[in-house]
Amino acid sequence: MKWIGQNIYDQVSRFRDDVHLEGGSFYGVNVDRVSIYNAVNDGSPTISLGSSATERLEIKAQYESGAQGLDGAIFTTYTAGSATNDGRFTFFVDEVGTFQIRDHGINLYAGKSLQIGNTDILTDDGSGATTLNNIDALDTTTKQTINSAQRQLTFHNYKADQDTTETQVGLADADSETSANHTNVDLPLTAPVAGKLLKVYLRSNKNLTGHTLTWRLKTQAPGVNYTTGPSTIGTQSGAGCNNTTMTTYDFSDTSAYTGDNLIDAGDAVFLTLQSNTDFGNNVIYYITCLWEWNLS
Repeated sequence: MKWIGQNIYDQVSRFRDDVHLEGGSFYGVNVDRVSIYNAVNDGSPTISLGSSATERLEIKAQYESGAQGLDGAIFTTYTAGSATNDGRFTFFVDEVGTFQIRDHGINLYAGKSLQIGNTDILTDDGSGATTLNNIDALDTTTKQTINSAQRQLTFHNYKADQDTTETQVGLADADSETSANHTNVDLPLTAPVAGKLLKVYLRSNKNLTGHTLTWRLKTQAPGVNYTTGPSTIGTQSGAGCNNTTMTTYDFSDTSAYTGDNLIDAGDAVFLTLQSNTDFGNNVIYYITCLWEWNLS
């Protein structure tokens, strides 16, 4: 049996469809502002919007532990979906997409900028090119990070009939290759600071694609006589280049690279090249090396 007013309770107290609040007030609720207060320790009132407890947006006024003071406002999305960025927050300002908060962090829409005090810090031209602006100073840690990864390109060309002989590249002068003489003055670079070899780039006047080339990075530490010869600290192999293309040998690719590739301050640095089969006569090697030096 329904108690008196049951129908009124069902239809009014339990809203079943859209709810519209229009001017004025009713039953003490001012419709120009809706207030939900819960004066209970750890009450933390919440509002949930969604289809279920596992598919919703929750807005919570988080209380301080054991009290009623507001500790913070917490926005949480719950989703059972497994797709990347399910439950993301998207903000439209004046009906224009501005930014999102997604699984991996904050995503600005193309063409938007990051500002501090109305001054652009990061700007995007809408095509994916981003510019860093108005940075007045760098802190010590940032300077050290930048300085610790200074990169340098060196260029080394020579012409030879080296067959399958391991040949040392003249790193200090062009066309100064040799097969065994470690004391050749044009062979090594001197490393004033620690570093490593990142990549070797090769072009040639011949088609070398049918040959496997092996590059060896070698160093000789201070205090070791040059006649002793350097020690190999890194090896990288791969097919040769075509006579119309450039081939890159990545010394940072650990899947194909062996050795620690660590150059110490004061080391004499050598680089050698060897083929598994004969190239033929008058092969020209145009070599560029990319190094990284710690200048901090």
